[in-house]
Amino acid sequence: MPSPTLTPTSSKAYQTAENSTASRLAFIGFDDADRAALRAASGAIHQALPPALDKFYGKIAQTPQTARFFSSSAHMGTAKSAQKKHWEVITEADFGADYFARVNQIGRRHAIIGLEPRWYVDGYPIVAAEIVEAIIKGGRFKSRNQIAGEVKAFVKALL
Repeated sequence: MPSPTLTPTSSKAYQTAENSTASRLAFIGFDDADRAALRAASGAIHQALPPALDKFYGKIAQTPQTARFFSSSAHMGTAKSAQKKHWEVITEADFGADYFARVNQIGRRHAIIGLEPRWYVDGYPIVAAEIVEAIIKGGRFKSRNQIAGEVKAFVKALL
């Protein structure tokens, strides 16, 4: 098997040609129907974000291994605002090169500060559970298939 071709990116990091935006979305099966479904769920997601993030950052504040990354409650509030913006961007369902550049930057920042992947991976279910519940509860005038499509699109966009 030939080795992948490496190409430089604007951030001077390297990625394989097989790691393109389109190939990543194709791998998870995220298509135009998923984009529409995720955008249709955006109202419920935006409504669920403040209490979901309160729960998430409450857990962070109570956990010494994660609380140590914040110098103050104001510092945590800044991170919480950035996290809210990140989730709102996800609901736009525009997963182009700029989106992946931003999430790579977030990942690099986590690595620089020494945040172990387990903490942010373990944090996703705290927020995601609240959002999935909001999508389901907010879909009382939608068909089961529509609600299922919105939940599936959100789960695909989650990671």
